[in-house]
Amino acid sequence: MARPVTTGPTARELLLLQTLWEKGPCTGHELHEALALHPRPAYTSVLTNLHAMLRKGLVARDDSSKTHVYRAKVSRKDIEGLVVTDLIDRLFNGSATRLVSAALATRRASDHDLEDIAALLENHSADEGDDGHEP
Repeated sequence: MARPVTTGPTARELLLLQTLWEKGPCTGHELHEALALHPRPAYTSVLTNLHAMLRKGLVARDDSSKTHVYRAKVSRKDIEGLVVTDLIDRLFNGSATRLVSAALATRRASDHDLEDIAALLENHSADEGDDGHEP
């Protein structure tokens, strides 16, 4: 059975995007070497992933020299929004509350993280008005 077509990044594509976000533009060889996977995927598999990412619009390729250089075409924030929205819709029936509850139940948050979350909630509430509802 063929894999379903997806527009979002696969797990391997996310690893490649994370590398591009951290290192900046890279050749296929540099990306292959940077992958901290055991066992490391074949170089040709990385190139196959990069070609799929080109088709999806996740990366751009500079063909001006013999060695192609790839760069992320999407921001980390854009992909985070895409993945989180998909997760909330598919697993939590559209409930951000259930997502946050599951996240806090699954992994212990540090006091610093909890302070940051409280500040985010305070800012979010302030953005929507004093009663917490949009006007």
